[in-house]
Amino acid sequence: MTWPFHPLSRAGYGVIMADPAWRFVTWSETRQYKAPSRHYAVMGLEQIKSLPVAELAAPDCLLWLWAIPREATVRAVRPIQSARLGSVGV
Repeated sequence: MTWPFHPLSRAGYGVIMADPAWRFVTWSETRQYKAPSRHYAVMGLEQIKSLPVAELAAPDCLLWLWAIPREATVRAVRPIQSARLGSVGV
């Protein structure tokens, strides 16, 4: 995999504020022109989890993750937990 975060360097960030391009189902088929997928490429949960975010993190990094809905947040954050990032709560 090529480094998706170019020009950012590895292991240098104390705080990471991440707002992934979540794919989600809209409430209604009307007004789809407001849906995120109409404005930018969205990612499924597996794609988001595969991003090497931990490689950006300094040893004591705080990850601030914008997520929707709560179930997706829990499933996305758990794989990011590591000895390097420590425990993350939701």
